[in-house]
Amino acid sequence: MNEVLSMFLVTVENKVAAYWGFSNYVLRNKLFFNSTGLMAKLNGVAELLNIHDPELYNKLKFLDCSNMLFCQRWILLAFKRESKTFDMAVKMFTTINSLKPTHYIQLQGLGKCELLSLDMFLVIAILVSSRATLLSFTDQTDVYQWTGKLKLSDMSAICHARQMYEEWAKR
Repeated sequence: MNEVLSMFLVTVENKVAAYWGFSNYVLRNKLFFNSTGLMAKLNGVAELLNIHDPELYNKLKFLDCSNMLFCQRWILLAFKRESKTFDMAVKMFTTINSLKPTHYIQLQGLGKCELLSLDMFLVIAILVSSRATLLSFTDQTDVYQWTGKLKLSDMSAICHARQMYEEWAKR
């Protein structure tokens, strides 16, 4: 949580305002700070990937990665560790949290809907942009090693995610 709090402390000079901003962030996202909420979001990411790129989804399934647990840190920390610079991390965090989740996806076999948010589309954008690399992997270890080395150097992934998010809204 201190990594998320640091975003507020850097962008808001007043510590009281930073505290209240952080508190509101936690309240708004509290469902995703427990295993049930996080798994629901990861299941939603898996369904989105299956719709957007079935071949890549099936490859991850073959590698026993279709549960998307390798993306857990990305979502919990809003891609902070994947950003090359702290300034980039702040931009990513601000952009991700600027849109209120409003669209739903029907989860196959579960008979329920999952609320879609921009960070879920950002995961898809990153996976799709790394499609060739991911399709070349031979086991689960490759996926986790790639995840640990991933660094986002610009806002192209977030732009692609925003575009996918807006296209989904038109459905």
